[in-house]
Amino acid sequence: MHEERAAENIKRMWKRQEGIEVLMSADEVCRRAHQYERKAIREYSLTLVLLGFVVAVVLIYIVQIPIPLVRLGNAIGIATLLYIVAIFLRGGPPARLTPESQASSCSDYLRGELRSRYSGTLKLRWAMLGLLPASALSLWGGGPPAIAEWWGLDWLTQLSSQRSPYWVAWLAAGFLVLWLLGGRDARKIKREIDRLGN
Repeated sequence: MHEERAAENIKRMWKRQEGIEVLMSADEVCRRAHQYERKAIREYSLTLVLLGFVVAVVLIYIVQIPIPLVRLGNAIGIATLLYIVAIFLRGGPPARLTPESQASSCSDYLRGELRSRYSGTLKLRWAMLGLLPASALSLWGGGPPAIAEWWGLDWLTQLSSQRSPYWVAWLAAGFLVLWLLGGRDARKIKREIDRLGN
């Protein structure tokens, strides 16, 4: 009995020792929390403005470009973008810290915001996949030449390769890169959460 308890104490001490290398100091946690707060507020606002602009442009293309495949692709794209906007709005804007926040509140804030960002990043990776068929339909239907013609860029309308399946392959490769970058970002956030400890 005594030997089991001693072995358990050694295990607990060993686990605590492993965690020492990972955990941040209280000052570092507060510094990171304030940096994260400023960065998150800027990114949130900029992302919503950008998404709103893209949705407005795609809506204009749906109205102005009468090609059925392009309209279908743009409609799928708008639905996907609106879902992404909903993900951002559901998470809400980043919370704010007071300048005199204590280390425990900084830690709680940072942990909560990082967890929210982690789950949001994973959701966005999946939501982004909806843009792949939307873009492929638009490309296959001749969207880029039609949009170039609508803008009056005649030289671009002559590029019949816009309808080529190679564009779809390039598009898929681009989405694969974005998928991998999203995964890397999620892992980086997870490591940051683990550094905060319990």
